Amino acid sequence: MREIVRKYAVRFNTWLTSHWRMVMWCMLMVMIMQQCTISRLRWEVTQMTHGIARQQQPQTPAAEPLDTVSAPSATAKQDSTSVAAEASPAADDETPSAGIWIACLAALAALGAAVGAIYMRRNGIYPIGITLRGKLKSDMTYHIKVSNNSRKPVDVAEPLVVFIMGGATRKFRANVGQLPMTLSPKTSFEADINLSGLISANLELASAKAIGMSISTNGKRHSTLPTPVRIKTA
Repeated sequence: MREIVRKYAVRFNTWLTSHWRMVMWCMLMVMIMQQCTISRLRWEVTQMTHGIARQQQPQTPAAEPLDTVSAPSATAKQDSTSVAAEASPAADDETPSAGIWIACLAALAALGAAVGAIYMRRNGIYPIGITLRGKLKSDMTYHIKVSNNSRKPVDVAEPLVVFIMGGATRKFRANVGQLPMTLSPKTSFEADINLSGLISANLELASAKAIGMSISTNGKRHSTLPTPVRIKTA
């Protein structure tokens, strides 16, 4: 029995992997239809409640005219009241289309974000499928970590150290012996890059306001957030 369950689970996983886009679109249509149906039912319940409330309101008899001069005024008032009563149901007949479309658009946006995140993770696209983290230590050593969260191998190459000099930037190729390399799925790569020698050879880098790191994954370059720095010189 366990082997049969496992067999069908493998088949279902294979089918879902091949047709996940169709499944997501079907879920989107179900969510939109559900939101529209719920909004329509709420509107119908509100209409029925208003109709019952109008039927249960007591009818007040019109006042008798006191003389021939005031009679036309009472008639005009009664006519305006009947016109308002006839116009009220017409206003209630308006469906809450704005609320329905807002709910549908919100559901569409949420589903689109979920589909995008799944696609980026499966295909190794930064910043979900590939994550890049960097940290500048007090001894001027830059620690970098590249993680492959996807199901596909990723080519990692060309590490660059970026010095932000106010309005200008200077880039230097980092000496990382393990790169270039192919990063297997669900694995990560870490390295420490010592910047002291580079700064000693280029004293103008001591005026840098921030230091960052960039690296290429599958031919596309990604950068870490620059770290503010104040470099002390002897």
